[in-house]
Amino acid sequence: WSLGGSFIDGPRGIIGGTRSNLFGRGLEGTAQLKLNYFNWSLPILTSSQTADTLKAQNSASNFFGFGGRLTAGLRDQQLWFIPSERVGGSFNLVAERVIKPVYRLSRAAAQLLLDWHIARTVALALSGQLEAVDIQKPAGLEQIIDRLTPADLQQLRFEGRSLLGSLQPGITVDFRDNTTNPHSGWLFGAQAELTHSLFDTDPTMPQSFYVKPSVQANAYLPLGETVV
Repeated sequence: WSLGGSFIDGPRGIIGGTRSNLFGRGLEGTAQLKLNYFNWSLPILTSSQTADTLKAQNSASNFFGFGGRLTAGLRDQQLWFIPSERVGGSFNLVAERVIKPVYRLSRAAAQLLLDWHIARTVALALSGQLEAVDIQKPAGLEQIIDRLTPADLQQLRFEGRSLLGSLQPGITVDFRDNTTNPHSGWLFGAQAELTHSLFDTDPTMPQSFYVKPSVQANAYLPLGETVV
């Protein structure tokens, strides 16, 4: 567990744990809870108008200024029904509530992930996710859009209540000398996230579809015995 905070989210506490060999089948279970109290954040404490508005909204929503994220998951390093291949899988559940000065978001998601090590240095991954999103935006958002963070902009790509389905294939090529403490070699990863809205409560809103590709490459060059 840990305690901390941020200027935007307010005081924050985290508690979590991991347990191995669940049910005697080699399953790994994880759970984590993050809670933050937005009413003691910098936007609330420095602006009386913002404070009055958001405190009223948060009290009306029965969360009273609390946001957070709850995750729970199961992972099997070697799926029992594919014994001849190095295929692992995991299943995760997520419940999240985000409170920001310019929007409020509630989200629940279920995710299934498969990863297949086809060689010592090459792994393929495929994940599928189903999530329900409820996001509330204030009027005049376009006037402050240039001051939002990339994470905020990603959250604001949808509006109202939506049911979203997504697939995310990926590949990783790992030529590092050590996966946990590398001193030489390189790591390459590429993936694409394909998301489509399955249901919108507002019939005037068009169906959403987007593709988000990403590529990452890291090289490790030893400059001495203790410097990389």
